This record gives sequence, structure tokens and C-alpha cells, in this order.
Amino acid sequence: MSSMVVAVHDGMMLQYNLRQGEIDGPELVKNVRKMVLSGLNG
Repeated sequence: MSSMVVAVHDGMMLQYNLRQGEIDGPELVKNVRKMVLSGLNG
């Protein structure tokens, strides 16, 4: 599970850095947090 969380984080940061003008950072973090927490609860 921890490897998956690290992979999601790394992918999120990569996309943010590659597409800075297109991605809203706080919105991205909020959505990833929601996705990870729903996965941990399920």
C-alpha cells in the first residue's frame, strides 16, 4: 500500500511540474487526497 501511495504522489508531482499552467495545485492535492482516503477506507 505504501508503494502505491508513493507512486501516486510521484505521478502527481510529475504531472504538476510538466503542466504547471494547466493544473491547479490545491485542487490536484484535494482530489488525490480524496482518492487515497477513499481507497484506504474501502
